[in-house]
Amino acid sequence: MSAILRRKIAASRPPSQMRHGALQLFPLSVARTARRGLSLDIICGDAGSDRATLAELLEMPAEGALILLLEGPGGSGGMLAMCPAMLAALIEVQTLGCVNTHPILPRRPTRTDAAMVSDWVDAMLIDLEDTLACHEDLTWVDGFRVSGHLVDTRPLALMLEDVAYQALCLTCDLAQAREGRIVLALPADGRGRKPKTDDPVEQSSGPADTDFGPQLAARVLAARAEVQASLLRLRLPLAELNGLRAGQLLPLPMAALDRIEILGIDGVSRAVGRLGQQGGQRAVRITQCEEVRAASADAAVALPALARAS
Repeated sequence: MSAILRRKIAASRPPSQMRHGALQLFPLSVARTARRGLSLDIICGDAGSDRATLAELLEMPAEGALILLLEGPGGSGGMLAMCPAMLAALIEVQTLGCVNTHPILPRRPTRTDAAMVSDWVDAMLIDLEDTLACHEDLTWVDGFRVSGHLVDTRPLALMLEDVAYQALCLTCDLAQAREGRIVLALPADGRGRKPKTDDPVEQSSGPADTDFGPQLAARVLAARAEVQASLLRLRLPLAELNGLRAGQLLPLPMAALDRIEILGIDGVSRAVGRLGQQGGQRAVRITQCEEVRAASADAAVALPALARAS
């Protein structure tokens, strides 16, 4: 695309579409990462933004909320609090495959709860950083990751700096089964990276336009692609599942080592492999791809049809 066309397209866009900040993009990151990573459909309302003192911050989490401590650039700290309904939905979709509609029993969040939601929170923060790469809000959002958890707000007064915080509050419809609330609070005086440019159109309208294709290809090829290797899928009664303990052994058939499924980030099987070793580490040798399996299945269906026709 030529530089002239880029400028014309940019001029036709409303400024609000060109410079969305953390307030507008936070709901998108929450919904997008929940759908991709957890297969959980979240419909987010508009986020609310507030500048708060440390004392005001302590009053924001709901009763019984899980509070995740966030650590960022220069040793700065923040927090993300999710109400019991939000926490329950994230746990249930990972253990039961769906969000339960039964009432939530009051309980204290545990270390296991924090461990099960921390990866999603980190993924959401990374997604928010990426979408703010060209916005000034990047300086106070950038670089925060989960470092611990609390079950109440009292220790926050000692663990966080007494500075001004930027708080984003969001109400979510969780798979049309529950309504949850999440609060993200980070120091307003950001210490993260500076945005790439104030005018992304001008940045891409120079001589680098001719290198757009190779640059895009390099970015795509360098992107991280996560896969999972599934040895076997077991079906257990719920009573037996609840009785599992650390160190307990589950018998697996030997055939499982030769039929390891390679699953994509969407949970769909992409290939089949065999367990082995390489360089002293466990490795999986791909023995069959999904395209080959699909072609074989089509051939298996076509052969009987041809036999009947002859």
